Amino acid sequence: KANVYYSSGDLVRALQLWVAVVREGIPPAVRLDILQKAISASYCVASLKDYVWCCVQLILNSPAAEEGLRAVLQCQPPAPPFPQDDLTPAQMAQYQQSWTKVFTERQFFSIQASHLEGFVTVQVGFLENEPVQMDARVPVRVCLKSSAMHPISFSAVVVGCDLERRRRTAGTATVSDSVLQASRQFVTLEPQTKTTVIVMLDLSTAQIQKGQCLWITRVCLELGDRHSKMFGQLEYNFDNTPCLQPQRLRSDFGCSMLRIAASDGELVANPSTTHVNCLVAEIAAATLELKNTCNHSVESVRLDFKRNEQQSTEAIAVLFVDEDDELRSELTIVGAGSVESGETIHIPVRFSAQLVGSIDLELE
Repeated sequence: KANVYYSSGDLVRALQLWVAVVREGIPPAVRLDILQKAISASYCVASLKDYVWCCVQLILNSPAAEEGLRAVLQCQPPAPPFPQDDLTPAQMAQYQQSWTKVFTERQFFSIQASHLEGFVTVQVGFLENEPVQMDARVPVRVCLKSSAMHPISFSAVVVGCDLERRRRTAGTATVSDSVLQASRQFVTLEPQTKTTVIVMLDLSTAQIQKGQCLWITRVCLELGDRHSKMFGQLEYNFDNTPCLQPQRLRSDFGCSMLRIAASDGELVANPSTTHVNCLVAEIAAATLELKNTCNHSVESVRLDFKRNEQQSTEAIAVLFVDEDDELRSELTIVGAGSVESGETIHIPVRFSAQLVGSIDLELE
């Protein structure tokens, strides 16, 4: 139907349909063909955002798309994305005039790039693994890789964090909605080369409470100057990215979640008491050694254990053994009524591995 609109000269309606179809996920060959049609239509009607949206995805396959993107970022009319032999001089002049008119006014575009097959890949993670204080400065690592043929410069790389991962609509969610953000100015990506950027989050500037968790939810790549006639953003939304699971991610790159310390110190487990080998279907016992590192006493100690789904094996399970020798999927142990500062306590735990695998018993 979009082809019919295009043939009849209704380019705006054809463009709307092509953009909608591409967003639904289709085979790569069909997707590429539709994007070529969409960029032609967006060029003819001088639709800046749609044109950039197409360029971001076509750069992987078309040098002309990269040249077109660079042209509009410099407020210059791009070359036609189709053979100029198909145009009359009058048509060419009309298209150039339409683009020139667009650039007489300030332009802003925001592209939701999370689910696009774009030319920039983004990885992000906290470098801190342990709980931090509310006034800490926390480093975040961002790794970027460009598939463009030439270097491309971003005026800023902005990381946004929230206290929870909220599912906000793609059309309204921006990095400015985040509880806390930090940025690195003037980052240039070389072709086919990974570029690592470190930004520092100042937790003291956000309204954060003890015991809360901070999630990385946004990365924004800014193009151009906010105060110039052309400014744009490539938004990467990690709220809705399927690879982010409800539990805390652990990887060599970094964590997506950071826990704020519940107090000025905490009960810290001796690592030598937290690693236990257990044969399948047999009961294993461990004695956790916990030390109070706070500068005050801790009252009413209670340990809550839950099974933590692992990514390293296909199916694993662990059951806890309670005081009545019953198997439980989760376990709560009531510990000491009071633990003084610097004092160490010992708490016995029994459990049984049901399947083979590397199992983490996460102490909440």
